[in-house]
Amino acid sequence: MLAPRYRKAEKNDVLDPSRGPSALLSRFFTSFLVLGVGVFGLVYVLTRSFIAAGVVSGALLVLSSHSILGHQRDLKRREGRLAETDAIEVVEIRASRVLDVEAPGSTGPALCFELPDGQVLLLYGQWLFEHTLYRAQRPVGDGNQERFNLLDDPLGFPSDHFILHRWRGEVRPFWIEVCGGYLAVENSSVQLPRCATIPQVKVFAGTLSSLQRDIDYAFERTSAV
Repeated sequence: MLAPRYRKAEKNDVLDPSRGPSALLSRFFTSFLVLGVGVFGLVYVLTRSFIAAGVVSGALLVLSSHSILGHQRDLKRREGRLAETDAIEVVEIRASRVLDVEAPGSTGPALCFELPDGQVLLLYGQWLFEHTLYRAQRPVGDGNQERFNLLDDPLGFPSDHFILHRWRGEVRPFWIEVCGGYLAVENSSVQLPRCATIPQVKVFAGTLSSLQRDIDYAFERTSAV
């Protein structure tokens, strides 16, 4: 079984390149332009109704503002955990193969890593494409098309050796620390179940040679790790 260890949180663990007063104002301004002006104009063109355009764009603007402020509150909450000695869970992963698994709808990607001792690690969600997850700069242009996450080495992912860092009590990692060489993704016809709640991170018993059967069994019998 994978044995996590715990460490004290550092400032880099709560640092967000999009935070700060100027960035916050920029986010609100962008939301106003896109949702307040852009959506208003589009709805008005379609309906010829100022009331309908105002209601739709206003509702979207309120939802966007709520999301932005919620993100800021989440950062403040994590800052409050800097004094904890075990706030961050660290899980070291060594994998020999990785398969691209079909996810329901457009919710993917989904990667399954073959681990030692007959285990499989599932990483699932579009968050895997976020360059900040790897503490990398935004890729230039279309990025490195030969890498799954579009990042140049040594930050190309997936890797045969990497470390997941996540806040204790949370499922999704905030940092994937790439330590090894690039591990090419293998295509497959394996599918995640469409009727199950799929966690963003899950470890279950199995091998890539029997992955479909192991996934079906795991989602019936176990919960998120």
